[in-house]
Amino acid sequence: MSVPLPSRRENCEFILKPLSHTVKDFIQQLKDEDKGIERAVIYNMEGTRISQSTGVDVLLQSDFKLLINDETYPVNAPEQGNIYKIN
Repeated sequence: MSVPLPSRRENCEFILKPLSHTVKDFIQQLKDEDKGIERAVIYNMEGTRISQSTGVDVLLQSDFKLLINDETYPVNAPEQGNIYKIN
């Protein structure tokens, strides 16, 4: 998944392993890569927060919103096997 990082204002690609990674792992990868990320949260499209224990395989089955600091990025569920770029 390619995500725009706030401090560098550039995209960074992250590898998500659907069978072993969770939302918590993904958020930690974001924070490890960009120390300027103070808050990163994932919500479903209805605005309900997604638990950090949710598996990436479940997360990627439907659209969601990624909140990084004060910026919200809508994410459409990727097609199987594709790298997904968040705009």
